[in-house]
Amino acid sequence: MPVSATELARRLQAGVDRVIVGNERTSYAFLIALLGNGHVLVEGVPGTAKTLFVRTFAVLLGVPFRRIQFTPDLMPSDVVGTTVFNPKTVEFALRKGPIFTSLLLADEINRTPPKTQSALLEAMEERQVTIDGESQPLPDLFLVCATQNPIEFEGTYPLPEAQLDRFFVRARTGYPSDVEERKLLARSAAGFAARDLRTAGLEQVAVASDVTAAQRDVRAIYVAESLQGYIYQIVARTRTSNDLALGASPRAALALLGAAQAAAAIEGRDFASPDDVKGVAPLVLPHRLIVRPEAEIEGVTAERVLERILAAVDVPKDVSRPASAVVAEGCTATPFAAECSGDLAFRTRRLDAPCARAAACACERRAASAVRVRHRPCGRGGAARRRCRARTVIAIVAHLAASARAHCPGPPGERDVRRREPRATRGNDRLDRDSRAVDRL
Repeated sequence: MPVSATELARRLQAGVDRVIVGNERTSYAFLIALLGNGHVLVEGVPGTAKTLFVRTFAVLLGVPFRRIQFTPDLMPSDVVGTTVFNPKTVEFALRKGPIFTSLLLADEINRTPPKTQSALLEAMEERQVTIDGESQPLPDLFLVCATQNPIEFEGTYPLPEAQLDRFFVRARTGYPSDVEERKLLARSAAGFAARDLRTAGLEQVAVASDVTAAQRDVRAIYVAESLQGYIYQIVARTRTSNDLALGASPRAALALLGAAQAAAAIEGRDFASPDDVKGVAPLVLPHRLIVRPEAEIEGVTAERVLERILAAVDVPKDVSRPASAVVAEGCTATPFAAECSGDLAFRTRRLDAPCARAAACACERRAASAVRVRHRPCGRGGAARRRCRARTVIAIVAHLAASARAHCPGPPGERDVRRREPRATRGNDRLDRDSRAVDRL
């Protein structure tokens, strides 16, 4: 039975922690790319576990793994393959290259010329390669993990924008802290060897079908329309920033949405939030942005520009999944929860803005009381029953809050306060009476 995206992320993180010391942000970027069905670009100085990260994930996933050491004399056919004449059959036979795998490590990708770098373009975007005019499909699970050294530029070829834009996220590895490096030395002294991951007790925790199933679950994560607008505003502002010569592309917007869904799945939620977007934006966007030379001279970086944009864009308030979709499934409390939710939502339609805020508190009390009174055991243990109750209460309250905001007439200045106060008072008294009546049951 396929595991959930949350459980898969937990297993992978536990396995990485057995091998890698520190670099939590890099590990998180790998999980986001894996669940988001994208590719990873890892930057870091030599000796900071860039290659070890990829090898660790290959062992944990148990999928086919190939490595290409990119050099100046590497040819495109060395990556994708070619056709070879077979004198015995007097026919040309396809000899597949190392790109036909599930997990591909493109080590030091910026050391090969653009002609060879371009061999990855079709594979990364369309998940196929063309050899002698014939398209060859790649596996359903296909992840490119490329590494490059951002310090040494001699004999390197910077990746073009078209190539960078195809990387779902960019992760950076750095030097460990004092405590982390001492822990690393202690592990090595105890017999751990990075060349043999079996010494760390590393074992396979998933199969390819688990990953593809988790990726489908991630794509089903709910993204509110307001959050979609939030993502658009972030991307659009990168295109109008005076400090940037090149902003984020529509592909970047799709990647940001997918990464936010993956972040929500890792946290165990079925909807994405603004915090998810803010958390993954530094992984998804900076490597796609180009800073103007005059701004770069003043010390402006793509990360700083993104920070200012995130601080300037208004954050949406209500992004949770509608209550009708998240009320506890398979529980006898579901019909009553929906009935209670609809009844109280109808009451909030008749309330003004001040009364709606008070109604939210009254509705929360009534929802808690209603679930406590009407909920019946659903055949599960006490812990599962408590979780079911909690989900029901959360669903009702979320639905009520959304209804109150949707039907709010507007700011206080737009209506007559003298006409509003009596209605607010009557609404609050009515809801409080209902809440007390349910509590007495």
